[in-house]
Amino acid sequence: MLNTLNSIKVILISYGILFVANGLFTTFISVRAGLESFSILQIGWMMSSYFVGLLLSSLVAPYFLPKFGFCRSFIIFSLTIAIASLLFQAFLHAPMWVVLRFIVGFCIGTLIVITESWINSSSDNTVRGRILSIYMLVNNAAIATGQVLFSFSDPTGFDIFVLVSILLIGSAFPLLLSHPKEPALPELNNISVVAVIKRVPVGMAAALIAGCANASLFSLGPIYAESLQLSFANVGFFMACATAGGLALQWQLGKLSDLKDRRYMLFVSAFGSSVMCAALVLLPNHGLQLLLVLAFLYGAMSMTLSPLASAYVNDQYGGAKASKISGAILLVYGLGAVSGPILSSWVMNHLGGKGLFVSSGTLFFAYALVVLFGIIRKPQFSAMSARKEG
Repeated sequence: MLNTLNSIKVILISYGILFVANGLFTTFISVRAGLESFSILQIGWMMSSYFVGLLLSSLVAPYFLPKFGFCRSFIIFSLTIAIASLLFQAFLHAPMWVVLRFIVGFCIGTLIVITESWINSSSDNTVRGRILSIYMLVNNAAIATGQVLFSFSDPTGFDIFVLVSILLIGSAFPLLLSHPKEPALPELNNISVVAVIKRVPVGMAAALIAGCANASLFSLGPIYAESLQLSFANVGFFMACATAGGLALQWQLGKLSDLKDRRYMLFVSAFGSSVMCAALVLLPNHGLQLLLVLAFLYGAMSMTLSPLASAYVNDQYGGAKASKISGAILLVYGLGAVSGPILSSWVMNHLGGKGLFVSSGTLFFAYALVVLFGIIRKPQFSAMSARKEG
C-alpha cells in the first residue's frame, strides 16, 4: 500500500493543483454565463460541450501515452488549458465559449486518463479500491478548494481567469521538478468498449450514472443555488459543501469494497444519493445551514460512485491495459456527462431549480434497483475471486 502511494504521489500533487483550478473555473463559468445573460439552455449546452470534449478524449488519450509518456503528456495538456482559460475573457460570447469549453473538456479528459492509467498501472486488485479512494479524496478536496476560492472572488471581473491560468501552469511544476519514475508505458491493445460493457455491465452503468449526476451538479448546481436566492458567496459555499462531502466516505467505502463484493457499495452509493436528492427537492427552503448539510451529504454519497465503478471494472483487466480501460470508462462516463446537463436543464426549464435533483435522483434510484436485483440474483459474484487471485 505505502509503496503504491509513493509511486503515485507526484502525479496526485499535480492532479490536485489542476483540479483546484478546474473546480474554481467550472463554477465561475456557470455563474459568469448567467451574468452575461446566457439563457439556461445556452448554459446547459455550453457545459455539455465540455463533456463532448471529454468524451472524445477517451478515444484519443490512450494513444498519447505511448508517444509522449505520462509526464510530458500531462504537462502538454495542462498548459493547453491555461491558454484556453485566458481566451474566455477575450470572447464573451456563448458560441465561442462552447468551443473553448470543448477544448478544456478534451484536455481535462486526457489528463484524467493519464492520471488514472498511472494509478491503475501502479495498483493491484487487493488495494485498488483504497488507492482510487485516495485519488478521489484528492479530486474532491481540490474541487472544494476551488469552490472556496470562488466564494472570496468577484465573478464580475477578470481576476479569476488569471488565477485559473496560474494554477494550471503551477500543476506542471511537480512533474518538472521531481523527475518521478513513470509506470511502464501501456500497450496499444484494442479493447472494444462494447466488449467491456458486456463483461462488466453494472460497473459501466455506474460510470454512466456518475457522469450524468456529476456533470449536472457542477454545471447546473450554481443555477440551482441561485434559484434559492443565495448570494454569490453562498453559491460557492453550497458547491464547496457538495464537493467536500465527497471526502467523507471515499476511504470507508473504498476499503469495504476491497473486502466485500463491490456491488454492495455501489448500491449504498446509488440509493443514498437518491435519498439525498429527494431531500434537496423537498427541504431546500428550511434554512441555509440545512441546505449546506444536505449538499455535503449528497456529495458524500454520489461522489463515491465513480471510483467504485472504476475499481469494479479494472478488477477484470490487467495493469497493462489500464489506459484503454480508463479510456473505455471515461467514454461511458462522458456519454453520461454530455447528456446529464442537457437532461437536467430541460427538467429545470419545466420544474425550476429543483429539477436538477429530480432528474439525478430518478437515475440514482433506478440504478440502485438494478444493482439490488443483480445481488439478489447472484449473491456471490466472480469478481470477488478475481480480486483474490489478483
